[in-house]
Amino acid sequence: MEFSKNLDIFKGYVEKYYGADTSDVYFKTYVRFSIASMDNIQHAAERNRYEKHDFYLKNFPVSYKNDAYMLYINSFYDRMMPRLPMETNNRVYLGILKSSPTLVMRALSTEYTLVNMRIREIVMIKTLSESYYSSDMPKTNILTILDSVANNSLFESNGIIAKNMLARLTELVPGGKSPEFALKNEQGEMKTLKAYAGKHLYIQFMDPSGLKSQLEIDPLIQLHEKYKDDIVFISICAKRDAAQSKAALDKIPWEKFTIEEGDAVFKNFKVATYPYYVLIDEMGYVVAAPALTPLPNGKYETIDKVFYYIQEARKAIRENRR
Repeated sequence: MEFSKNLDIFKGYVEKYYGADTSDVYFKTYVRFSIASMDNIQHAAERNRYEKHDFYLKNFPVSYKNDAYMLYINSFYDRMMPRLPMETNNRVYLGILKSSPTLVMRALSTEYTLVNMRIREIVMIKTLSESYYSSDMPKTNILTILDSVANNSLFESNGIIAKNMLARLTELVPGGKSPEFALKNEQGEMKTLKAYAGKHLYIQFMDPSGLKSQLEIDPLIQLHEKYKDDIVFISICAKRDAAQSKAALDKIPWEKFTIEEGDAVFKNFKVATYPYYVLIDEMGYVVAAPALTPLPNGKYETIDKVFYYIQEARKAIRENRR
């Protein structure tokens, strides 16, 4: 209680000192939300969330370009899903299952601190990004909602935020979670990323009619024979390309997938040229994208050395378990 009283006194001094200055809106906003962040300190400040919302956010314009304002928004609305009442939480989840930004926004509108539609949409984007790596949340649906907001938001800045968040969640970076996929193999079986859990996965995106893809098939077959107990190989190509060179595909002894040229898999894995390789670890995290190839690059590096270390590491783990 003492902290809040002293903070109010401090705020009074600050507002009195800067109140007459109307020339620098950015600075005044920065000062206001720097103080707001102090008021948000857990166990020190006594105000509840509704009081803070009414005082700092309710009638204040959204200041996208002000660091102090956006940091406060980020902190104030951190991890909203667990804070929501059970009924609201369930409605948000149902909206995600239906890939509907409208239903999610409607569900969030029942939360008092989200009466401002512009802020509500920002919080929806933030909440979806926080939920993306939860095993309970369908990732494809979240990406669909973010894509819809990126292209159809009533607020241009929110559309940009959604677009940037979408790019960040689907960015292929070492240590990041691999994009999900669902592919039907030649036997008609549907395979997802989870189907390959427990081993490293080496994905070859190829054009079987292309000379470079064809040149790499024989070296890949040799690598497959050498490391197939520890690393899963799969090849993916567009149906149009597959139809042009069936003989090249028939040489490949591992699992192959032919998909439509516009399939989201190409976009999600950032495939721009062929051949293109991605290495994913046994837990579904990206090791390298693009990964080294079976043929030497300009530094005389190939994927062979990487596979060797993976094989040795797995061998050591197996021996320790005996």
